[in-house]
Amino acid sequence: MNSVQNRVNGEIKVKADEYIAAMEKQHEFRLYFREISKDADLVLIPTLPILPPPIGLRQMEIGGKEYGVANLLTSLTVPASFTGFPALSGPGAFCSGNRPTGVQLMGRGFDESLLYRVGYAIEQ
Repeated sequence: MNSVQNRVNGEIKVKADEYIAAMEKQHEFRLYFREISKDADLVLIPTLPILPPPIGLRQMEIGGKEYGVANLLTSLTVPASFTGFPALSGPGAFCSGNRPTGVQLMGRGFDESLLYRVGYAIEQ
């Protein structure tokens, strides 16, 4: 079974009360994010918290602690997915070993046009 299938199968086993609790947490997080970003048109963050790892690497040690690479690779994109706020990820720069980095823009709900205009300007 591949990692995507494992994640999907894990979601199938969620009980109704767990799902409701997750929906409540999602609502709280959406309100929290809206509050902390109310004075910003956009939020610019890296797409990844690490440099792109070699293909096939499953675990990575950072500061003496082991992390799953899949969790690291999605950790900074989860806020957009979880809140439903629009986000756009694009190329940043190249780092050591000529590996690409990325930047992510998160916008306000229903303001995708600003997100696209800024994303386009960054690419120019």
